[in-house]
Amino acid sequence: MNSKENVTIALIDRHKLFCEGMERIIESISFLKVIAHGKNMKDALKVTKKYRPNLLVIDVHLIELGNINDFKKKLINSSDTRVILLSENDYSTDYVVEAIIQGVQGFLLRTMQGEQLIDAMLSVYQGRFWLHPHVSHGLAIEYKKLRKKRLNVELDKDNNIQKPLHILTNREREVLELLVQGDSNLNIAGKLGITEFTVKTHVRNILGKMHVNDRTNAAVYAIKNGWVELKDVNKPVT
Repeated sequence: MNSKENVTIALIDRHKLFCEGMERIIESISFLKVIAHGKNMKDALKVTKKYRPNLLVIDVHLIELGNINDFKKKLINSSDTRVILLSENDYSTDYVVEAIIQGVQGFLLRTMQGEQLIDAMLSVYQGRFWLHPHVSHGLAIEYKKLRKKRLNVELDKDNNIQKPLHILTNREREVLELLVQGDSNLNIAGKLGITEFTVKTHVRNILGKMHVNDRTNAAVYAIKNGWVELKDVNKPVT
């Protein structure tokens, strides 16, 4: 970076003393210049349109979660200013994620040391995205939770495919198990103590729910997916 090239910065924060302290840290580097201050979002938009700073550092408590997108759109329409959010340790992960989605380029914490603050601002100025390590750690934990949840959902989905309990009644499952063993409708009726007509009705329902055309395909599908255990492989399906 050319040392003669000034990086202009606007600070928007509720706390005047904090802003002043931050300005002293920033301007300890010769090519970093704080060109404007503000204490609310109205000030932020005003100084951005008037001075077009390279970086706009804003207190997150001044922007509600649902207003980030609206604020960014207004900035995009007025300048190429990159936005950095500054927070206490009470930020929410949802807020950080939404800020990233809406195009905020940096998320800093007030507890940062001066050198780290400067590095973060220069990174954002040069087009890189910068998150405080604590924030990154929190996002990583949330990502792992979401990934685990997604994997559990996928596993549950796979288990549902393996088990017919979600589509077949208990009686239909009993009929399917006997059907797979090769029992005829008459034999199934005798074993379950129901009429042959009732068995035929159950078989018809099973074929419809499994989306197969005949008993053989039903048996093959059930065996392949582990729905039932084939106890006698030598006994043909009838």
